[in-house]
Amino acid sequence: MEGYLDQSEFDMVILNPLSAYVSNPGDTKEMSSFLRIGLNRLLVKFNIGIVLIHHTPKTSFQKEKNLDWYDWMYIGAGVAGLTNWARAILVIWPTALEGTFRFIAAKRSRRIGWLEREYLFSHSAGEAIVWEAASKEEIESVMHAKEEKRSKSGRAQRKVPEMLLPYISESEWLSDNTIAALANEEGQPGISGRRVPGMLEALVDLKKAQRKEEPRPRTQPLRLYRKLPTHDPKKKAARDEDED
Repeated sequence: MEGYLDQSEFDMVILNPLSAYVSNPGDTKEMSSFLRIGLNRLLVKFNIGIVLIHHTPKTSFQKEKNLDWYDWMYIGAGVAGLTNWARAILVIWPTALEGTFRFIAAKRSRRIGWLEREYLFSHSAGEAIVWEAASKEEIESVMHAKEEKRSKSGRAQRKVPEMLLPYISESEWLSDNTIAALANEEGQPGISGRRVPGMLEALVDLKKAQRKEEPRPRTQPLRLYRKLPTHDPKKKAARDEDED
């Protein structure tokens, strides 16, 4: 790829699919080397953007009804390091209506300019191979099928990011592992160590928590979180003064 980029100026590179360039997306060491040592160097050297097209594991193992929007960022096959590396993640997922798909901004929806985290798009009815915003009839058809499926399977427990707020301190910075441990000590249902990082990032996006990173030698920075006291103007003012 570096040889191609040396020949002319480019703005973007698309790798499709990622598995064609990485022998084992599940290997943490290989993925870290490919993304953080290989691609990051080229991003800086040539000032380009990179879009990775990646697949999910076998869909028969996916329990879609149990996934909240922050879970979708980990839907790709392989290691969580891919999710941590990506600046934003967009998931394309089929619906019950053939040709209509869910586009889920699983990571950084606001950074890509979306007002909502999810939209429906359909294959173009014309000859051109393009995505078009789903029509009103298509949206109604998908929503009807979704409600019908939910009524048959029973309502699943909804796991929202706010479930973590009681275990996040306003004054002390805590790691995701510490927050997960506090939640588990209280017997909070539906919270696992796998879910907590995504839920914490969701709280950051919702302006209900803030994150900072502490560098560590020869490994990724340690992410720490603190609750934002947005409900109390005085506390918020004190926090802003402290940050300055």
